[in-house]
Amino acid sequence: MRKVVLGALIGLMCLLSVLFAPALNVEAKSVNEYSYSDLIKSASWITRSGKVSLSVTMSAQFESISNGNLKGALATRAFNLLKAKFSSSKNWENTDGMRNQFMCHYLFAFKTPWNLEPWRKTVSMSATTAALCNP
Repeated sequence: MRKVVLGALIGLMCLLSVLFAPALNVEAKSVNEYSYSDLIKSASWITRSGKVSLSVTMSAQFESISNGNLKGALATRAFNLLKAKFSSSKNWENTDGMRNQFMCHYLFAFKTPWNLEPWRKTVSMSATTAALCNP
């Protein structure tokens, strides 16, 4: 009897997933399939108070992701895409410090844009966070 009920329950769950997945707009996309423009709306070098900063605005698609594990993986992907696009600039330096600033903004900043400042010192992620992303 238990096997019959369990089998029926599994069958019902499969049917519901088939019926409702399209309505939920479920998209099976791997992290590496997200492009620069999927994740980043804009990024450019700016000067603030005489110092260079990479000003980054994340895309609406990135901001709308509610799955924490996926968003974390996509934050790493987004930083790597930024690095690929901007690291050949004379302004790019201190990759580790910029990565920590980026991840700190992803985790804690409720503002836009995110300003990554290559001239800031490289410290641990916890020290970056304690400095409100600006060590």
